[in-house]
Parts: sequence; C-alpha cells; structure tokens
Amino acid sequence: MFDKHVTRKFARRSFLAGLGAAAALPILAACQPQIVEKVVERPVEVVVTREVEKIVEKEMVVEKPVEVVKKEIVEVEKEVTRVVEAMAKPRVKLTYWYAADSPELLKVFQEQLLVFQTAHPEIELSPELIANLADLRSKIVSSKSAGVGPDVTYGNNGMPQDYYVAGWLQHLQNYYDEWSRKGDIPESLINLGRIKPDQPLLMMPYAAFTDNHHYRTDHFAAAGLEPPDTFDEMYATAKELTDSDNDKYGIGFRAGDNGGFRMAIWNMWKAYGVDGVQLDGTVDLDSDAAVEVIANHAQAVHDGLTQPSLFQDRFPQMVAMLQSGKIAQWQGQSVHAPLLVTGRDDPEVHAMTPPPQGPVRRASAMGAQGNLMFKGDVQDESWAFIEHMTDDPMVEGDSRTHGFIPGTKSVAEMPFFRDDRFTKVGIATIEFGFSPPFWHKHWGTAFDAVANPTWHEVLQKKITPKEMQDILAKELRKP
Repeated sequence: MFDKHVTRKFARRSFLAGLGAAAALPILAACQPQIVEKVVERPVEVVVTREVEKIVEKEMVVEKPVEVVKKEIVEVEKEVTRVVEAMAKPRVKLTYWYAADSPELLKVFQEQLLVFQTAHPEIELSPELIANLADLRSKIVSSKSAGVGPDVTYGNNGMPQDYYVAGWLQHLQNYYDEWSRKGDIPESLINLGRIKPDQPLLMMPYAAFTDNHHYRTDHFAAAGLEPPDTFDEMYATAKELTDSDNDKYGIGFRAGDNGGFRMAIWNMWKAYGVDGVQLDGTVDLDSDAAVEVIANHAQAVHDGLTQPSLFQDRFPQMVAMLQSGKIAQWQGQSVHAPLLVTGRDDPEVHAMTPPPQGPVRRASAMGAQGNLMFKGDVQDESWAFIEHMTDDPMVEGDSRTHGFIPGTKSVAEMPFFRDDRFTKVGIATIEFGFSPPFWHKHWGTAFDAVANPTWHEVLQKKITPKEMQDILAKELRKP
C-alpha cells in the first residue's frame, strides 16, 4: 500500500468534498494536526504550491517518520469508512424534546445537539424546543396519551413518576449499572432520579438545585439585624424591616402561581416535622403542625409585612422587587441567585443562606435536572444520547446558565463553581435536602390545582388554615 520511496500527500479538501455537512466535523477532526507531513528517506527537493497546506519554520518543512504517518492515515481511513457505512444504512430517528428559558441555555443545547449528531451519523436526531417546562409536561401527557411523543426528554425530578406509573417511561437502572462514569455523580443526586427509594433510576440527573433564603444585606445592616436563622426570626425581622408608608416590605410572598407556595411552604412543613405523605400512605397535612405553618404565614400577610400585590406576583416580579429593594427577603431557590446579581451594579447587597430552622429541623426541598427515556424501539440509541447529555460540556453549560449545583464531580471542581459564593451555599444546603413525595399519585394534582387557590382563600380570610389543610389532606387520601 505504501511505497517508501514516494512522498504521500494527504489533501483534506479532496476527500471531504463528497461526504456532506453531517459527517464533515468528525472527519476534519480526525485529520488533525494541521501540520502537513512529508515522509522521506533520502533528501528531496521541496516544492511549495498554493494547493498544499504546510507549516514552514525557518524554511524547514516539518517531517514525521513513515510509520507515524502510516498509522495516522490508517486511522483517517477507518473514520471515513465508518462514516460512509453509517450514512449508507437506514438512519435511526431519535426524537428529543427540551426547554430552554434563555438564549444562553438555548446555545448550550444547540451546541451539544450538533456535537452528538456529528458523532452519530447513523442517528437522525430530531430535537424540538418547547417554551418552558410547564408546557413541556403538558405536551408529553397529551402526546403519550395518544401513543406518540419523544424518545427522550429533558426534565426535572417532578416529572418522571406520573409517566412511570402510566407505563410510558423506561427506567435507566440497567444502563446506569453499566455506565463507565458511574460514581461521578453523587448517590444523593442519583436518589433524586429514583423519585422513590424502592424504585429503579427513572431520570438521569446531572445537576441539582436547592430551596434557599435570599435577602438584602443593606436592609439588614441598616436595621442592625442578622439574617434569620429560624422561622420565628424570619417573621420578626420582616416586621422590623417593613415600612409600608415608603412601599418597603419585610418579606416577599409569591402567590401568583404554584411555585411560590411550594418554595415557601414545603420547606416549612418539613422543618415543622410534617412529611405530607409517608411511604406507607399516612397523610399528615391536617396535623396541628401543618396548620400552624399556614397560620403563621397567613398572619404575616394580615399584618401587612408582605407586598400588597402578592396575589399577582410571579417569579419575574419577585426578582424585580428584591433587586429594587422593595422587599428585604424572599424564600426562593439557589438557581435564582445568578438572575438577582447578573448585570447589576450592586451584586454585593444580594446574599443567600440555607432555609431557616424550624422546631424539628432545617429543611430544603431539592430538585434535579436531567433526561428521561420513554419506552420504544430506540432504547440503546436513547441511552447513547443521554450519556452524551450527561457529559461535562452540557453539565457545565446548564449549571452556569441556571445557577445549578453541578452533578458531576469533575464540573463541581472547576474554579468557576468551586469559588462561587452562591454555589458554596447551595452545596452546604444539600445537607438539609429532601425530596418531596412526587411519587404519590395525587401529590401533583394537590399542588398543581388545589393548594394555591385554597391558600388564596386563607390569605383573604375566606377559610381558616385548618379548613385548607383538611382539603389538601382529603385530596391525598383519595383512593
């Protein structure tokens, strides 16, 4: 195949021309380095033309031993053969649905989708961008109910259980057990992907977030106060920091959607010893402790410690009010920190702590982001894709964009995350983390459809906290 007396030239343009855009990148990568190799065993006359790329240093052409060039050319030929053979076969179609709530995150997704498609010409990747996770969940339910939908979807640990119970979801335990990087993701995060302790892995998680307490350091400093360490202190400092005559309020409540109730109340219930529902089916949402949590929260509203617009306020309004100083503190999540400080002239006034302590414990509802696989004929290809979307570039990109706690140890050790003050608090908060009982068949309905409007009735004094908790407990006790 090789004549040792003849110089072999390898022109990338000539052999790439007919392969097509989908296969060009891996082949181009295989052709690196960019130095042109000339293999000689006796002096030859070097002729430089415009059609040959070469690097000349001090008028000398860089040369390599013949065996090195033979090996490199063989590897390139193998890659060309693989790509050509893959493109000649019928391509397997893989459908992926995802949500990106910012241009930065969309860019991360698009880059990783391109990398996967380039590396797997045998797979026809069909991605679909959905506006947000709420719309994504709705579309999955409607499509899977009709027998169609994605092979893989992006999501969080609030999503898999209903799909698993419905028989749509393919668990990942067998694939995970054979995964070459098993152990790179902490077991605490893997457990969030199981949703329920006795279940196999339903979602491959790669990042986490925690519920946290955000506050304005300037407001607390001006009043000579420390950030609250207990819920009693939270209400006490809110009273001290409220100046309604100047439209300043000691604490912000988000009642415009379900998210505010979850981030405020779930942690408080757990801190007061309330589980909501236990593995044996015991429901304790109508316990005295559960009622006390709602009563204390409602009293803060009735005392005027919160902004009057709370019934309309959603996430964007909460961020804007904390940034402007209209509210002094807010029960949010670790992922909200970057949004509060990015592009601000006063990032130092925004701080974050773990949630306050309750009578029983300190508690923070944890969430996880990752990917889910549905049942179908492309499970091996789906797992290959999920593996790719759990690699460091995706973990780093999504974690940077959202302010997530990186799930892989290799990304968590990067200076950007290791030295970030908010990520440090998030990591420290994991110690107090728990996963709400998403596995319960009525939990989603209770908190997607019932809890928030019922909470509004309490805050408006239409029903009592006890009546609210009786309604929620009854919802969870349904057959």
